[in-house]
Amino acid sequence: VNGKRIDVKTETVPEGFARKILSKEINDDKAYGRRLINKGQFDLLSKYDLVIFGLFIREAPEVWYPLGYLETKIITDQFLPTYDRPYGGRYPFPASPVPTSLLKPFNDLLI
Repeated sequence: VNGKRIDVKTETVPEGFARKILSKEINDDKAYGRRLINKGQFDLLSKYDLVIFGLFIREAPEVWYPLGYLETKIITDQFLPTYDRPYGGRYPFPASPVPTSLLKPFNDLLI
């Protein structure tokens, strides 16, 4: 898009949480409120300008739903991989927890 290098991150999400994410009713600091980038993929972000996030509904994986995008520099500067969840507990693997509310709409890419 406009000469930008793009990485696409996709996850599967249970339907109830997916509906909250898609309707923008998800709380960033609750379960499924963050888009996770596995620590093993984090270093690869330096090769890209943007990360596009999307999901499949776990119970009906036929359709990919775009969520938005964010510049990789914002992710790598502000959301270092961690085990710690913002609402307590730990992730099963270290990951960069990107708040869903920060994702920018795709229409911004067309300008």
